[in-house]
Amino acid sequence: MDVAALKELLKQQQESTNKMLEDQRAFFKQILLQQTADGQSVNVPAFHAFNKQLHKCVFCWSSRVYGAPLVRIEDAFLRSVRPGRGGGGGPLGLLIDPYGVHFDASQPSLLEHLLARHPLDDPALLRRAGDGIARLKAANLSKYNDFDPDLPAPQGGYVLVVDQTAGDASIRWGGATAQTFQQMLAQAREDFPAARILIRTHPETRDGLRAGHFGPKDTDARTQIFADPVSPWTLLAGAQAVYTVSSLMGYEAILAGHRPKVFGQPFYAGWGLSDDVQPIDRRHRSLTVEQVFAASHILAPTWFDPCRQRLCSFEEAMDQLEAEVRAWREDRFGYVATGMRLWKRRPLQQFFGRVAGVQFVDPPTKAVTRTDRPLLVWAGKEPVGFPASGRRVEDGFLRSRGLGADLIPPLSLVSDRQGIYYDPQRPSDMEHAIQTPLPAGGADRIDRAPHSGAGAGRGMDALPLWGQADLQTPGPAGTGRAD
Repeated sequence: MDVAALKELLKQQQESTNKMLEDQRAFFKQILLQQTADGQSVNVPAFHAFNKQLHKCVFCWSSRVYGAPLVRIEDAFLRSVRPGRGGGGGPLGLLIDPYGVHFDASQPSLLEHLLARHPLDDPALLRRAGDGIARLKAANLSKYNDFDPDLPAPQGGYVLVVDQTAGDASIRWGGATAQTFQQMLAQAREDFPAARILIRTHPETRDGLRAGHFGPKDTDARTQIFADPVSPWTLLAGAQAVYTVSSLMGYEAILAGHRPKVFGQPFYAGWGLSDDVQPIDRRHRSLTVEQVFAASHILAPTWFDPCRQRLCSFEEAMDQLEAEVRAWREDRFGYVATGMRLWKRRPLQQFFGRVAGVQFVDPPTKAVTRTDRPLLVWAGKEPVGFPASGRRVEDGFLRSRGLGADLIPPLSLVSDRQGIYYDPQRPSDMEHAIQTPLPAGGADRIDRAPHSGAGAGRGMDALPLWGQADLQTPGPAGTGRAD
């Protein structure tokens, strides 16, 4: 990485961290004073002393500093589309920890305190955890998400061995070394002498950003390096066993129903859900998958909404990540657009061109000859022979304060692979969505719990209050408000 890229990465991390620490006192009180089922606060040891000295603390990015009270900061377990080193920008969530850091097994972290001491018995909390796990699987979401969910995994029945980047802090502070990876591979071969072994390459290694631990020298007739950008959930679904040192994919294996063999000491080891080569004596509580997830994704992290510039719930952070990932997956090849008036091209570029750009080609009969990119056409200007893979575009249902005839750009657009919502002569994506059962997390998004302040139900309640319609033109008061 060159100096300019490093400076930009540090700037992005600093900006994200600053935003998320603005309300630090309220956040620490929320996290460290956990609520029991009857609403009474449970004091985590040393919170009050820590809170009084907060202004004297050093906040650092998951490293060791001595001589001052220390709060360590690390990315949460859902981060961004791409890794930070690969242009992923700042994280959506942080683990802000006054005790340690989750990958350092030498001392308990905030996450371990929660896993060891929190009751984790609130039915509503565990229901949120179960819904969150189901939604991650359904949407193919992981910490990094620059993979292709449509790529198939190899034929099932393999043993999955998970590689990590060389020098990763979770290896050193998780009781492992580079040699541990060789021991893990040898154990997998011994345990499954006739099975195919798939060594999964880390995304940063795949992208040439950091070296891994395995290479061609580690392959043989039944062992292969697998670097294709396949969804972790797809790989886990085809595995008969999973071996890991301290990778987050080992945790995802647990969420996917596996009992991984763990050679390091990551945060998810020691709770009865994995086979641990190096048990941690102080961890002896048996937890369910939902209980661990509730601590790791709901209670421990601070989640941040970059659109509203405020702290948010886990579900709202997942809303944001799912939207970003879906846009990246759909737009990553760029588009050829046709039938678009000149004044519409800039907003269309802003909507669809942030990954690989939109190229405008007219007339439509010429555009349909392009096969190197997906096609966009303004609904109503679709030529005969428009490819089935193309998309029709039309204004969304909340458009603007003003008319398109006055060259006012839209705030929302609808894109449709099948037809368009106003044409009853053929199906549309909207018609399909209405007739399809809600996906994982769908009910939550329609009527989100009161703490989140979001959800479609609240949006519908707000429309009549603020007089929102497809087009807003100034009324007598000029406010667009329905009195």
